[in-house]
Amino acid sequence: MSATALTLATLGTQALGTLFNTGMRHIERATDRRFQAQEAEKARDWSKMMSDTAHQREVEDLKAAGLNPVLAAGGSGASTPTASSAHGTMSGGGNNSNISNAINAAANLTKAYSESSRRDEINAYNTAMSLMKYMSK
Repeated sequence: MSATALTLATLGTQALGTLFNTGMRHIERATDRRFQAQEAEKARDWSKMMSDTAHQREVEDLKAAGLNPVLAAGGSGASTPTASSAHGTMSGGGNNSNISNAINAAANLTKAYSESSRRDEINAYNTAMSLMKYMSK
């Protein structure tokens, strides 16, 4: 395999790798957003349930302590703890940088191809000129 073909193959592989990685990061971010949305919904549901049952839980606590549940009248109910939220991780690199990388890889591939074509033209010209010099002797 010639150096030119090897260079073109390498650049093509880099361009495909960049595009593949961009796609995978997009999938990872979408999965992360979906996970965070599901966890946030669970936290909201749990907080609502805790708030909705505050007085019932306070009455149960008073009964369990052997106290008169009437003591709960006029109170604000049992405490309602705050739900924690899940935190996912973002994969490195933003979408714009990945697109830029893919465009740069494609530009490098095009440049390498045109340079190799130009080199081939120069080599053909030089060979023809050498042949003409040899024939003219």
